[in-house]
Amino acid sequence: RHYTGLANYASLLRNHAFLLALKNTVLFLAGAVGVTLLVSLLLALLLRRLLSRSGLLKAALALPLTVPAATVVILVTILLDRYGSLNGLVRVTGLKPVNWLDGVWARRSMILLYLWKHCGLFTLLLAAALETVPKDEREAALLDGAGKMRMFFSIELHHIAPALLFVVLAGLLFGFRFFREIVLLFGRYPAEDLYLVQHFMRNVFALLDYQ
Repeated sequence: RHYTGLANYASLLRNHAFLLALKNTVLFLAGAVGVTLLVSLLLALLLRRLLSRSGLLKAALALPLTVPAATVVILVTILLDRYGSLNGLVRVTGLKPVNWLDGVWARRSMILLYLWKHCGLFTLLLAAALETVPKDEREAALLDGAGKMRMFFSIELHHIAPALLFVVLAGLLFGFRFFREIVLLFGRYPAEDLYLVQHFMRNVFALLDYQ
């Protein structure tokens, strides 16, 4: 028998397709989770008073997460296809249509789709965390002359840090699961900017390259 040692790993790190997939996966997760976290935090700060009074608003924010992947794919195709509704509006304005599902726009479109699908849930989680900030600490900060920015960074951010960590971890998990929508939209061999680690794994396993 021949002992391979770390030869399989060395071969993997020389594989152009794997390195491309790894780079794209890191960029997609960083962009999707980062943008969604920032937007969700801003919305939570803006809407925390309304969220505590409106069950309908809470349901509306959580609704996108319940939409099945197949339905999302149909809606995205109708809106963002080369001859879809969005490009129809672009043509009406006299501008040049954009291929939203190809090239550099493909990753941006998927980041926006991820934002739409998960922003509501993250907003609810962060708004709930903001409600746990002790009122006496806020009142003491106001008496000391602290503004809203100082209060957020010195008091509120400290209390919601565990919720922020949870949202980041959940966002990463949702990001890996988001492969369903991408593969349904683009197939096994998508645009180069959207070729992810999951594509690579699926393709090599299909070729029986198990090691």
